[in-house]
Amino acid sequence: MSRIKRAIKKIQDEPIIVPLATLVAMDKEGRVLLVKNNKGIYTLPSTQIRPKQTLENSLRIEAQSTMDLTVGSLSLLRVHSGPENKQILANGEELYTINTIYYSEDFVSNENHEFFAVDSLPFAVESMSRFVIESYNREVQRSFMQYIQIHGDIF
Repeated sequence: MSRIKRAIKKIQDEPIIVPLATLVAMDKEGRVLLVKNNKGIYTLPSTQIRPKQTLENSLRIEAQSTMDLTVGSLSLLRVHSGPENKQILANGEELYTINTIYYSEDFVSNENHEFFAVDSLPFAVESMSRFVIESYNREVQRSFMQYIQIHGDIF
């Protein structure tokens, strides 16, 4: 087998890796922004990385162009990857996503966007979005309890 044929075979056998950026945008009341896709399912705003852009800028461009949402500062929440991010495409190829999740309270909403309390999300929320929101909520609660243990009562 020639080197070119071996290289092609190796590429065909490798899974597709897709870097994503997801936004957890919280308003001043502590509610999370969700967008409804064309199937009626709510999701967190997210995008694939754009050529020649950082993940952060890709997320800002997507939010501005599709939702008229101007996003300022972003804080890294976590990077989510692993076997649960595996998808099998219709042609049989394996696809894995690496999802970098950002948090922001620094945004200007130029439209009527839907915000939801993190403890009362709508029923039709995409599973990864629900996982991210619930993980965020648990982390906030854990951090709050640690603060109370260290500093005592907040009142």
